[in-house]
Amino acid sequence: ALDLSSFLLVCKQWYQRRVRGGEYMITIFDTYGMNIPILILALCECIAVGWVFGTDNMSKAIEDMQGTKPSRFFTICWKYISPALLIIIFLITFVQNMIAAPKYTVYKGCNETDFTLVEDVTLPLSAQLLGWTVVILALLPIPVYLIKNRDEDVGGFFKSCLMSVKEDRHYEMEEFYQRSGAKKL
Repeated sequence: ALDLSSFLLVCKQWYQRRVRGGEYMITIFDTYGMNIPILILALCECIAVGWVFGTDNMSKAIEDMQGTKPSRFFTICWKYISPALLIIIFLITFVQNMIAAPKYTVYKGCNETDFTLVEDVTLPLSAQLLGWTVVILALLPIPVYLIKNRDEDVGGFFKSCLMSVKEDRHYEMEEFYQRSGAKKL
C-alpha cells in the first residue's frame, strides 16, 4: 500500500503541474486517498492482533520482550475498543461522503470590494469514482495476499484465508529465538 501511495502522490504532483488541476486533485486525494485506506488497514491490523494472533499470544510476546505483561485494559482495547472505534469512524466517513459529495474551492477572480472571490463546487461523479478507485487500489493487496496464500486443504474459503495469516496460533518465544537465530536480551 505504501508503494501505491507513493506512486499516486507522484502522479498527483505531475497532474498538478501539467494539467493545473491543483485544488481539484488535492480534494480528491485528501478525501479518498489516505483517510479511508488507513482506517481500513488499521482495522485489519486490530483484527489480526486481537482475533487472529490473539490477545493472549500478544501479551505473552510483550511479556517475553519487556519482562512485564500488559494490563487487561490493553487486551480489551486490542480486541474490542479499537476495532469498534475504527468501524464507527469508517462508517461516519463513508456516510458523509455518500450524503454530501466532497467540494473543492474554485477561484473566481476579484472585484473592487472583494479581492478573493471563491466558490465551493461539488466534485463531479467521475472524480468521486476516481477517488473510490484510489481506495480500492490501495486496499487491493490485502485480499490478493489472502487469496494467494490460502490453504485449500483447510476447507471453506474464509477459514482457508484466515489460516494463511496465522500459521500457528500458539506463540512460543523460545521457538522464535531458535528458528531465527536471534539472541535473547
